[in-house]
Amino acid sequence: MQDSDFLKKGREMLAQVKGKSLTVEARRELSVELAALMMKESRRTMTHSEKVHADELARMLDDPLGKDFATTLTDEVFRSDSNLRVADQLDYIVHKFGIPKFLSFEKRLQLKAFTLLGRRGASLVVPLVKRMLRKRTEEVIIPAEAAKLKRHIRRRTADKVDLNINYLGEAILGEEEAEIRLKKYLDLLANPKVNYVSVKISSICSQINMLAPAETVEVLAERLRVLYRAAAASEKPKFVNLDMEEYEDLALTVELFKRVLDEPEFLHFSAGIVLQAYLPESYLYQQDLTLWALKRVAGGGAPIKIRLVKGANLAMEQLKGRLKGWPQAPYAHKVDVDANFKRMLAYGCQKENARAVHLGIGSHNLFDVAYALLLRSEQGLEKEVRFEMLEGMASPQCRVVHALSKAMLLYCPIAPDQEFQSAVAYLVRRLDENTSPENFLRHVFNLIPGTREWQQQASLFSLSCHTSQSITFNPRRTQNRLTEEFTAIKEGPFVNEADTDWSLGHNAKWARALVEEPKADEFPRIPLVIQGEDRHAEKVRPILNPSRPEKPLTVSSLATLADLDLALGHAATAETTWGALAVEHRSEILAQVANRLRKLRGKLIRAMVLSSGKLVSEADVEVSEAIDFVEYYRRSALEWHSQEGIAFTPKGVTAVVTPWNFPCAIPVSGIASSLAAGNPVIFKPAPEAVLVGYEVAKAFWEGGVPHDALHFLPMEDAPEASALIQDRRVKKCIFTGSTETALKLLKIRPDLDLSAETGGKNALIVTAMADRDLAIKDIISSAFGYAGQKCSACSLLILEKELYHDKKFLQHLKDAAASMRVGPSTELFTRINPLIHPPEDDLKWALNELDTGEVWLLKPEQDKNNPHLWSPGIKLNVKPGSKSHLTEFFGPVLSVMVADNLDHAIGLANQVPYGLTSGIHSLDEREISRWRKNIRAGNLYINRGITGAIVQRQPFGGFKDSCFGEGFKTGGPHTLLGLMHYRELQPSNAPFQDAWERYFSLKHDPTQILGQHNLLSFVPRLATTLRLQGGESSADIARVLEAFKICDAPLTISSEHEIPDVDFVKESEDELVERLKTLPEKRVRVLSEPTEMLRQKLAEVGATLLAAPCVSVGRLELLHALREVATSYDYHRYGNIPFQDAGRSSC
Repeated sequence: MQDSDFLKKGREMLAQVKGKSLTVEARRELSVELAALMMKESRRTMTHSEKVHADELARMLDDPLGKDFATTLTDEVFRSDSNLRVADQLDYIVHKFGIPKFLSFEKRLQLKAFTLLGRRGASLVVPLVKRMLRKRTEEVIIPAEAAKLKRHIRRRTADKVDLNINYLGEAILGEEEAEIRLKKYLDLLANPKVNYVSVKISSICSQINMLAPAETVEVLAERLRVLYRAAAASEKPKFVNLDMEEYEDLALTVELFKRVLDEPEFLHFSAGIVLQAYLPESYLYQQDLTLWALKRVAGGGAPIKIRLVKGANLAMEQLKGRLKGWPQAPYAHKVDVDANFKRMLAYGCQKENARAVHLGIGSHNLFDVAYALLLRSEQGLEKEVRFEMLEGMASPQCRVVHALSKAMLLYCPIAPDQEFQSAVAYLVRRLDENTSPENFLRHVFNLIPGTREWQQQASLFSLSCHTSQSITFNPRRTQNRLTEEFTAIKEGPFVNEADTDWSLGHNAKWARALVEEPKADEFPRIPLVIQGEDRHAEKVRPILNPSRPEKPLTVSSLATLADLDLALGHAATAETTWGALAVEHRSEILAQVANRLRKLRGKLIRAMVLSSGKLVSEADVEVSEAIDFVEYYRRSALEWHSQEGIAFTPKGVTAVVTPWNFPCAIPVSGIASSLAAGNPVIFKPAPEAVLVGYEVAKAFWEGGVPHDALHFLPMEDAPEASALIQDRRVKKCIFTGSTETALKLLKIRPDLDLSAETGGKNALIVTAMADRDLAIKDIISSAFGYAGQKCSACSLLILEKELYHDKKFLQHLKDAAASMRVGPSTELFTRINPLIHPPEDDLKWALNELDTGEVWLLKPEQDKNNPHLWSPGIKLNVKPGSKSHLTEFFGPVLSVMVADNLDHAIGLANQVPYGLTSGIHSLDEREISRWRKNIRAGNLYINRGITGAIVQRQPFGGFKDSCFGEGFKTGGPHTLLGLMHYRELQPSNAPFQDAWERYFSLKHDPTQILGQHNLLSFVPRLATTLRLQGGESSADIARVLEAFKICDAPLTISSEHEIPDVDFVKESEDELVERLKTLPEKRVRVLSEPTEMLRQKLAEVGATLLAAPCVSVGRLELLHALREVATSYDYHRYGNIPFQDAGRSSC
């Protein structure tokens, strides 16, 4: 076939520049001209079917809801194996979005027919729709079945087009799956028709660990060698390309690539790697790889190849930055990405560089392709530089580039039909990328040279040419724990502290020093600290290292009753000093404390690793949380004290009694909130957490907190801790620990003002409509993070029947858990750390025994050398009401139950006595809505893990047996109310209805993170009793009744005496207590001083006594009728934000 005039002119243009060295400006001008020729040719040769498809895509781009329909249809509808469920979801989607206008008449007619048939025709229609969808995507994701793949390769071979095969499949969550995927790559390499494969490191290893790059590379290297050997063994060596996806993979992948190819065995083997131009430092890595390759070639080695792309994971990288508080890794502006792409092109097309590093140009932007064609021709690099495009994308443009370049490689994703749903992520990312307003393909359908839209694209291209040599190549993520300096943040809104970015090599190096073997004298004996005086007691307790329990780190002094009395005396005196300090002054001091914690991050992490068995990654997050608590509470105190008409005063000496599982964050929360409210503190850390607690206390003193306002007293539970609680000088107790201990505290002292966060048997429900790979990932992290020793851990998994009987799902779950490395916390490659104690009681039973009918999916095993180390366990067939269903084990054991449907699952989750955290995995928003309405827990998580609450984003706390006291969440706007007395200075004229409408009826999302809703809302308490004892004012009673009525919260009036004209329950105190036992919540509101007997009886059943004064301020009074619920919802899909959610952050 004769060339068109457009192709002739293009070839002439390339021939004319051959051997020349154009200026950037001259090349830019010619590129615009050449791009116009290519665009005209592509439009001229477009087939009818291509034009129909292009017109349809163009219509979709003009209809943002149409794009959402396409994404939702592809991503959500076919999750279930049940035709009825699929039909129901499809019907819902069609009615939600309407039948998209961008579809052809024929397809709109088909969808209309389906809506008429509905569920009745599910068995007929659903397979047809599935086949239609698969057929529609076959040009983009090629079927991996042998016959179909062979046909496609044969067709492309006839076109003289090579293929780069990329196997798409399920997420690799376990090592068994990694081995299977490795085998599939080997099968591809054994296929005589396949010459080129792309491999992501995450597809051949499930345990990539940024904290342990050396160990990770060692594992990956062995697997890459297998692939390289198979490729090299072919008669004509095949090509293996290391793909790049996430920013975190960059340094690791480059190191792996060089490490293996440096081995003598692979000196003469040529392989490739991808670099993404949207990452500034990719240019530095290109230079590094080029210098390395030049030496390799000079030593007789084979050249390598760099596949240069712009990057296709932008949405996810942006989301990650928003969630973590890091700058996004890619450039912030598209023109900078394009400029870096051209700079890397120019560097790669230098003749001496290209001899050692061949280039694959991965772009559909015809301006950039023209630029690269000219560069290649100038330098005579036709053999070293080739063009690579995406299979099924902009085919007319691909043909033109092929005709001009004479060499075309298509990036060809493949997936077997049975794993097609797992390939959806690729489709969603491509759809999101190609419909971005700044993406060339977004405009290609209507792009005609000479039009205004063409000129806009040409101008953007020209701008990137002009800035290609000046654009920065400095990384955007620059956090460096080795060198960072801090100054206290005193003003401005609250911003969460950023965790450590482990993808940065210097931070991983910093971490390695934190896990070194402790020196003999590193940890001196830990004293009591009373009024600033270190006191070394005779009675001591060893501080153990769970990773090496036979070798104590140091010993801790234990307070005597005399020590306690002395500390309480000083603390009581401080009520008139620290308590009288202006709230602004307290805030300034706490700002310095927060700064001190920042500086002590490494020291605190090390203390947690060694004495608490925490992994470095978990300990790091805990330090961030501690800093957040201080910064948040000091601002909260200022905010409350600025309220008009209300006076706040400290409650007095506060005992902060904290657990071992969060030895840094929870003590800091208790201490900082108490101090912010003006209360002096007696700090009693758990015995296992004294080393960390001591460092925490020192941070407060070093930050400027007076010594009389904070006393550090490790002590035994009895008699000292009991005496602390019983002492009347203690006005308030903040406790975190077991439900059993909280009840004991109330019995020890019935009038104790207690705020207690206690246990949880937390359920994660997974329905048939879930993203199953994502669900398994979140189950594993939620169940086995910190070896399950979190009150928020997922210890109960409830699977809808379809999933429970899905052998593949269960096998993947087992594989993911079994693949987690169990080891000491001092080894950075460890994923399952040691338990704080060898298992006892319920946990010992759970790790070793099965209840009636239960079977092990994964049986836990104890390490032979360390009784603290246990591998994860997963129990199947857990029965309703059984010990495994209802008991909190606090360890690495997951109980799995089967539910008939979502309503059944919710019922099983609500049967537990706790109400702390709960989660659901489902892509059906109707299921999510039903779950949110009916689940009973304080923190709700949707399509994400159920642990890791972050201050302000997800204020933390539950109800039922997970909470005692007022019930205000930790790290939320009302935390400090439980630590202060308040009184009205003057009655408020604002009606309670205003407080409801302007605050409590709303869903609050102060962080506004695009892609993740974090909502604080208020729901009516399930049961509250107003106990009238006589003498209450009618105005106060009326206010309480009004508050509960506005909140639609049930309220029972109780009295021992007759009350005229009021519905009430006449009952004695004993009868009241008996009735409370039958209620879903045991809460009693009083408006006058309760009797000692009533306090005692309520304490015996763990009831909450609400004795705050009744006020006319709705913002305070309505709180007694309401419960805070924090909901965190990952509503993005692979970073993609639905159009309908892009401008709002509520649901």
